[in-house]
Amino acid sequence: MRHAKTKCNKSIFLGQNLDLDIQEKPKKLNVNFDFQLFYSSNLKRSIQTCLFYSKRNKVIINKLLTEINYGNAEGMDFTQLKNKYNKILSKWSKKIDARFPNGENNNDVLKRVLNFNNILRNKLKKNKKNNTLIVTHNVFLRCLIGSTLNLSNHDWYKINIKYNEIINFIYYNDRIIPNFNRKKYYVNEIRNFY
Repeated sequence: MRHAKTKCNKSIFLGQNLDLDIQEKPKKLNVNFDFQLFYSSNLKRSIQTCLFYSKRNKVIINKLLTEINYGNAEGMDFTQLKNKYNKILSKWSKKIDARFPNGENNNDVLKRVLNFNNILRNKLKKNKKNNTLIVTHNVFLRCLIGSTLNLSNHDWYKINIKYNEIINFIYYNDRIIPNFNRKKYYVNEIRNFY
């Protein structure tokens, strides 16, 4: 799941460097089972959300789960990015996975997703009855879902990830498999950012 909303009410690139608290208590989850394992990224908004659900259980912090590194664009809004780093937008319009200035791109985050999936897969092999809650971030989840659904990475920005909502995957035959309707997350219209 994506963490609960932060205290930042602006539409900015909120990545690894602005480490904000969550705005309010997370909502109660609509699930029919309990979680035994809890993972969180190393950022406050993720940890605070995970601690809310874990109650007294241990939360495992893993830096692989952190948000994309927006580099020099951290804290900017889209207009500021367009004015200062228009070359990035030009590359995106050509379906090139451009890195944020001194930051990451989708492929960098996807490498972290795959590394974390290997860690989780090894953990689940040992005990398949663990329901696991993983609290992470928007771009991490877009990369996970986009790659799982075999979408082109230049379309991953269209994946709509809500705050504080369970995205269900199951572990079966040594694979982590999506257990959701792809139409719920994939926004089909083309956004004209360029």
